[in-house]
Amino acid sequence: NRLKSISPKIGALINLKTLHLSKNTLKKLPDEIGALLNLEVLDLHGNQLTDLPKSLSNLKNLKKLILGNPFHGGNGFTFLPSPVGQLKNLEQLILSGNKIKTVIKEISPLKKLKMLWLNKNFSSEEIKLIKKKFPKIMIMQL
Repeated sequence: NRLKSISPKIGALINLKTLHLSKNTLKKLPDEIGALLNLEVLDLHGNQLTDLPKSLSNLKNLKKLILGNPFHGGNGFTFLPSPVGQLKNLEQLILSGNKIKTVIKEISPLKKLKMLWLNKNFSSEEIKLIKKKFPKIMIMQL
């Protein structure tokens, strides 16, 4: 795959449960991605994304969001985009391979989050704060 863009027609796939768009050259996603209301897994690692559309917050059934991969790369994220904090059913968030250094504020609303994959940019102090504030979350750091 070497997709440079995703058609807005993707919004018509309303029954889609899993969407793998990894290892492409995507720089942005269409707003219509927010119409995929049954989506449970979204894999975006290995692209050139630096932000996500606000419509992503509509994905209330999303359980796993992959924005990076410790072995195959992340994107260009330097912060966790705000729509992620509105994904109330999110259980796994994978951020490895990006340049994000803090997530405490952004993940606070994610009460169902069970697993968080971070990259080496996170300081040991930040990891301790996350563990203290969210003791039920399993943190993986690669």
